[in-house]
Amino acid sequence: MGELVKYIMPFLYIVEDKKTQISIAIGASVLYFIVAFITPHFIPLLEPDSYSYLDFSPIRTAFYPIFLDIMQAIGLSLNAITIVQLAVFSIILGWLIFHLMLFGLPLLLVVGFYLGMVGNIYLTAYHFSILTESISFSLVLLLMIYLLRFIHHKKTTDFLMMTIFAAIATAIKPAFLPFCVGILITNFLLKAGKTNWKISLKTAFLVGLLPIIFIIGDNVFCNISLL
Repeated sequence: MGELVKYIMPFLYIVEDKKTQISIAIGASVLYFIVAFITPHFIPLLEPDSYSYLDFSPIRTAFYPIFLDIMQAIGLSLNAITIVQLAVFSIILGWLIFHLMLFGLPLLLVVGFYLGMVGNIYLTAYHFSILTESISFSLVLLLMIYLLRFIHHKKTTDFLMMTIFAAIATAIKPAFLPFCVGILITNFLLKAGKTNWKISLKTAFLVGLLPIIFIIGDNVFCNISLL
């Protein structure tokens, strides 16, 4: 038992040096990219849903088709686009790892979370398919980052960024709408007893309005594109 504690203790310590945090985060990003790249992919490049994004079907929202159009306009093949998706996720994952350490999470929990991400072969497989999942996962990580920042700093800018990413995620996948409700609940819990109702009501209005604006704007864009 003593030997086990001896090996575990280093992981229970909190990384406080910012340069070390940055180095670990960069290493985590690079390692995830490499491991995901060499891991067998269980999902094909093109699924039946992929064609509706490539052909900009009216049943799809505009964000992901626009992303694909931009990538193809600069000369990237579909396979190269999946590498971009993986790179984006890897960078954001490293940024999340940095914030977990920055806000005092023990190294053991950070490593456990990271290994869970690296070891999820189904998650990594989605990066190599022309589907919205990879971009959506990246947005969820961004949402988590700004949720952590908002919890620790209570800054309006962090709350606004969290709301914007939730709105974009909702516009890409309307099933993500509960995230906006979760943000609203988080705000109420964090500010309970510290602000008056009017401020909380404005917050609720912001959280509810942004996804609606994104979805309406997306639908208008789709209709114009089909003319």
